[in-house]
Amino acid sequence: MGTAVVLLLVLLLFHVLAFGRDLLLVQEAARAGARVAATTTSDDAVVRLARDAADGMPVQVAISPPGRRAGDVVTVEVRWTSTLGPFSPTVRARAVARVEPVVGP
Repeated sequence: MGTAVVLLLVLLLFHVLAFGRDLLLVQEAARAGARVAATTTSDDAVVRLARDAADGMPVQVAISPPGRRAGDVVTVEVRWTSTLGPFSPTVRARAVARVEPVVGP
């Protein structure tokens, strides 16, 4: 009986650690997406980089405002629905950045 309890606690610990890793990946995806959104006008590039930063997790990326100019504040929100046994919590992270002016000749 004691062995079963220890195994159950170890399994629970692994689930908690995996969920914590996923939280960090979603936060990093939002941060990376906001950084790209601040330096480019391409929404496709923002979505692509946010998904790359999420390490293959099927995340949803929302960018606002859709059209950006220098000085605007852009928000990137990344959502991912986890599966923890019978539960399906949605993990959300949001990052904000100011759009940088274009540097050119």
